[in-house]
Amino acid sequence: MILSIKVDVDTYRGTREGLPRLLQLFNELGIRATFFLTHGPDNSGRAILKLLQRDFLAKMIRTRALRLYGLRTAFSGTLLPAPLLSRRCRQIFQDVAHSGHEVGVHGWDHRGWQDRVRDWSRDQIRTQIDLAFASHEEIFGSPPRAFAAPAWTLTELAMRELEQRNLLYTSSTRFGPPFLPRTPGCVLSTPEIPSTEICPEEAQTTRRSTLFPDLARRGDSVVVYPAHAEVEGGLLFEAFRDWLTRTLEDQTTRCLRLSELNEELGAQEARLPERDINLVQLAGRPSPVATGYPELIDQ
Repeated sequence: MILSIKVDVDTYRGTREGLPRLLQLFNELGIRATFFLTHGPDNSGRAILKLLQRDFLAKMIRTRALRLYGLRTAFSGTLLPAPLLSRRCRQIFQDVAHSGHEVGVHGWDHRGWQDRVRDWSRDQIRTQIDLAFASHEEIFGSPPRAFAAPAWTLTELAMRELEQRNLLYTSSTRFGPPFLPRTPGCVLSTPEIPSTEICPEEAQTTRRSTLFPDLARRGDSVVVYPAHAEVEGGLLFEAFRDWLTRTLEDQTTRCLRLSELNEELGAQEARLPERDINLVQLAGRPSPVATGYPELIDQ
């Protein structure tokens, strides 16, 4: 089995506290992962406006969101100023690459993209991508080669804009094997590598019996596990460490960065399938997520 750990880093707290903790864990286990970094302001506190929505408030209570993300994150960008992550956490960003991990872009304003990208024009989307890509190149000395959409929220305009960026791959959707995204009139050439597993906060919301998947029992050939620095590097760190340690005890498991997985896929003779991308509601998520395989969503 190939296991790729995809770590999305969304917030200031996740970058300052969770990310270094995960770097240390991966170093101890001798594995390398792919980190997608948010570069712009941490406006996470704007999510508090959603407390007026009953379903969102219920989700916050069930998932112990304040314990997961902390008060600083809960009010960042509203009652508290929004720290600019690429400026305040520059050294931590560089530590990821220096530790041998792959670094991709997770956007500029994570909260803004998550809440408003479906209403943005292509110019607005281009500005967000330009800001994040320029920051990445300034910090790491080369353009980014991978992008993961904040909160797995994607639009056709965003897909077309990303297609112009000479990326090796994107990882912006949920469930299913890698594919080539299909838009009206064309098939994009940038491979999409979905996250294949549910997140533990989703498992908590839906009251599943386990927070982490039993991969050995399922016997999948490729698994892309979506971790968050704020969760697996935070409140659920010990549980994640135990799960990952047990998973890696299987001698048939190879842990690859997403770029390495993409290389292996490219070496295969079979062309990737072409799939339309749909936005669907996933249990445990406050907003719809993108998927090329809506038939695999457990409603």
